[in-house]
Amino acid sequence: MIWDCAEPSYRPEVRKEGTEGGPAGYRERILLSSDLDGTLFFRQGDYYGPRRPDIDALVRFTGTGNILVLNSGRPYISVLGAVPESIPWDYVISDSGARITARDGRTLMHRTIPAELVDEAVSGFDSGEPFTFGCDSAVYCIRPAEGWMSHAGTRRISASVAEIPEPVTSFAFHTESAEEVGRFAAYMEEFRGRGLRAFVNGLNVDVTSDVSKGEALLLLAKELGIRRDRVWACGDAANDLPMLTAAGHAVSFVHAEREAKECAEFIVASVEELVDRCLSGFYERK
Repeated sequence: MIWDCAEPSYRPEVRKEGTEGGPAGYRERILLSSDLDGTLFFRQGDYYGPRRPDIDALVRFTGTGNILVLNSGRPYISVLGAVPESIPWDYVISDSGARITARDGRTLMHRTIPAELVDEAVSGFDSGEPFTFGCDSAVYCIRPAEGWMSHAGTRRISASVAEIPEPVTSFAFHTESAEEVGRFAAYMEEFRGRGLRAFVNGLNVDVTSDVSKGEALLLLAKELGIRRDRVWACGDAANDLPMLTAAGHAVSFVHAEREAKECAEFIVASVEELVDRCLSGFYERK
């Protein structure tokens, strides 16, 4: 841990009566934690990324003093490479909760995985599928799929984790087989008591130190002096459940996986709709 959150470094500001972004009267700012893939990022023809109405809504959200947190299982360098400058984020929680980084580049929390534990977990699983390893300067790949090496910051290694020249923050198993996902997730249970946690994310399994998106979110909210009932989270998949259960208000989407919908306080069609309801103080429960 890099900080001690026993005492927040500053308190939440309030907005005066009549300002855009909330009902009349004084109110504390809101912290919104958003997943990326399937929440902010969508396939639109050859384009994969955020939709313009969602970006405009987030600009309006942060423009009234609220805080936007991008909360992803991706490595930090991968988040930076994917998120356009037009998204007005304040903090990134990356690597499934193992790292918290401010927009100005300050690293507020960073947990890495011992190299020998990474090597044991990867070498002990018999599979020809790709692995990726999230580090500070690059994402390293074993058996990368076609097209991966075109991504900035991606580097190929052989089957040896020992080739990675820097600490590993998170790693992930990638496959096209749901059966292989289940097999690797079950295998990773052997490491649960040894400081590793695995999160199934579609046809990927993200592995990090013994943290989660939700634990990192609560840690950040506490540091910022924001009460849990002012924390909102939106996600669409099973790996978002720790974030959704940690927040004071959990939101999911009409297209989301069943587990995320069941965990949500209410369902929306888009981030734009979520921001509108969040800022107005009105929403309909699912």
